[in-house]
Amino acid sequence: MEHSGQADDTIVHDDPVPPIKEEAIGEIPKPQPASKGAKTKKSKAPKSGVTKPKTKRSKAPKSGITRPKNCWLLFLAHKRVEVLRENPTLLTKQVSRIVSRIWKALSAAEKAPWKAEAKRLAEQHKRDNPTYKYQPRRPSEIKRRSKN
Repeated sequence: MEHSGQADDTIVHDDPVPPIKEEAIGEIPKPQPASKGAKTKKSKAPKSGVTKPKTKRSKAPKSGITRPKNCWLLFLAHKRVEVLRENPTLLTKQVSRIVSRIWKALSAAEKAPWKAEAKRLAEQHKRDNPTYKYQPRRPSEIKRRSKN
């Protein structure tokens, strides 16, 4: 067999998969540019085959030290579990409303343990971070929430 120097058009594959003809694919539509002012959603598909569990975390301040929870946040975190156990389909906003009504109905004596725990956590925070000073973000750094 002589080799003429021209490329051979036949390619030998180990897999018995037939080649795809361009006619079978058809014309691929081009994406239309978004109209002015329209929001475009980015694909949330993972770049790799591995997906990470979704977790929402608030951004830590630049110092990396977060503020201690106050009595309301401690109560909310505790009661949220109970409310969601009874009503698993509720949204976060609805759960917060229910827990807020419970909190407002509590007497000062019933709120006292939560206030004491918040005070203890604040004192512990001061001991752990003696140079920490709360520095609220500037209005320009705060992301505005849309009113829906």
